[in-house]
Amino acid sequence: MLATVIALCSKLLAGKPFSVSLLRAGRLAACALAFGTLIGQTLTGIGTYRAGEETLRVDGYASTGDQVFSGSFPWPDPTFSISYEFTPLFMALAILVVVELANAGMKMAWQYERLL
Repeated sequence: MLATVIALCSKLLAGKPFSVSLLRAGRLAACALAFGTLIGQTLTGIGTYRAGEETLRVDGYASTGDQVFSGSFPWPDPTFSISYEFTPLFMALAILVVVELANAGMKMAWQYERLL
């Protein structure tokens, strides 16, 4: 993402702000952000569950006295859950919209140049 911004600024100084390579880099950045956050959140959920299984899972225990537990165990039972935040996906969508608007602007500028 930072490399795309640096390349855009250098091309802006050279007088050719938009090119096909920047269009490709913008699309790649949007896809990497979207898929990277989805995969990262999924792997974090799986890792949290596996860590809970290793630390909290007990096969059996002995109780003495008149202790009565409402659940199956007196400690938390590890459960599998994955929570997704959609903010990075919306940011990826915004990047993609800007890239496609720049692409449409480039096409219109090329058509305008051909008409002159």
